[in-house]
Amino acid sequence: MNSFHLYQLLIFQNVSEALSSKYVSHKWIKKIENDRLLSAISIPGTHQSNRYLKTSKPMFQAWGLHNQLDAGVRFFDLHVSSDSIKYVKTGSVQESETLNYFLKTMWTFLLKQKKEILLLRVTPDEGAVAQVTKLLSRDNWPVWRDKVIPTLGQVRGKIVLIQSSTLELGLPVHITELNADMDTKETQMRENIKKASQKCEQEMMLTYTVANGESEPLKIAKTLNKQVDNYLLNLKGDKNRPHCVGIIAMDFPGPKVIQTIINFNGKLWEGTHISSCNLCN
Repeated sequence: MNSFHLYQLLIFQNVSEALSSKYVSHKWIKKIENDRLLSAISIPGTHQSNRYLKTSKPMFQAWGLHNQLDAGVRFFDLHVSSDSIKYVKTGSVQESETLNYFLKTMWTFLLKQKKEILLLRVTPDEGAVAQVTKLLSRDNWPVWRDKVIPTLGQVRGKIVLIQSSTLELGLPVHITELNADMDTKETQMRENIKKASQKCEQEMMLTYTVANGESEPLKIAKTLNKQVDNYLLNLKGDKNRPHCVGIIAMDFPGPKVIQTIINFNGKLWEGTHISSCNLCN
């Protein structure tokens, strides 16, 4: 693989556990006005956000939670089994302590970045619903559980819950996903983002651009993430450019596609140099 193709791979689809400091985006939501509805901003997210350990097969992310947060990801997607809120031995971030670990890490991040907002969608299995509901209902977490879409000013410094198929705490959301037809994934992705852009000013919209039902999420992300990036950049020049595209949740997102989504909230940068992200720092 030559250096150009390696560069493309790294910026669109992340395969490295490390995050370069030049791609850190701690404060981008801070720069958006308080009176804008949460649904009306464009938010980069990760699918199966906790599946980054080498023991997690298949893996869906290369970065752990700290690097996802540092890169500007603000939506997180967790699937929780019935034993996954039990605490295991200190110092080992096992899948079985993921929810507690995520809540503590998110809270620590928000204590430092008080103007940011984190969105969390938890899908517990049938045996975990009661435990997860109890945990997320505790007053000691800075959590927004209401069903009414807030303004940014109302939820700065908070974790906003997004409803899932098994958990009704938080905001209802309209979800679009890709089917398993590889030949039409790009067309599906474009149609789903377009649909989200038409409704996001009044409704929470979540677009999964991931390998739904596929066994090779890394291979599919290599193509899809670049297509997402190209499509959003093409929308930039459209005279009828939408104001928002909602939440876009990805497998293995790299810094460029994350920054492209972030920049949809303001003036998109001129040219293609990744470090000119307007809202990131």
